Amino acid sequence: MIFIPLYAVFFYIGAIAIYPCESTYDYSVRFCLWPCYYSDKILPAIEAIVNVGLPFVIIPIASISLFIRVLWQKHSMQLQAYKWKRDRKMTLQLLSITLLYLILWMPLNMTFLINLFWLPNFLIEEQVNYIYLMPFIVQLLYPFIAFLSYPELWRKNRRILLNTVTAAHTVQNNLIMLTRIRNNN
Repeated sequence: MIFIPLYAVFFYIGAIAIYPCESTYDYSVRFCLWPCYYSDKILPAIEAIVNVGLPFVIIPIASISLFIRVLWQKHSMQLQAYKWKRDRKMTLQLLSITLLYLILWMPLNMTFLINLFWLPNFLIEEQVNYIYLMPFIVQLLYPFIAFLSYPELWRKNRRILLNTVTAAHTVQNNLIMLTRIRNNN
């Protein structure tokens, strides 16, 4: 468990701080795009395979194997309904988070690998404007996934949500009627 954080720290210290390369800065663009070690082919390939590709493969495999383990345990131990209900929530949450991660990270991973190994300028403009920002959406959507997996919270907050929507529709309807009255006069 300690290997992964240590690997990440040492890899990026070595690649960014120690690796001998000349950084160029373009202050007219929104992002720095990438570090100077990308001019080499070896370090970006290691990063693409180990830091980007491996988690993209390991996370779904681990999630599916955990799901299979829960199903196997339920089948073999004849667990009570309460425990299965709790495990079902956890499994649904885990698979939802995994699916969200895969959907939002896939465009960045694919364009990163295509840029590195085949076409260096593939979708550069789209990457800078959209694709680089997609992984940040994952953290923003985690609370909603947690909220969706708890139906008791849905039932409790449903009234608040419906009142908010009704109030918004009432204000919108009043504005539409005022506009019609003004247009008729």
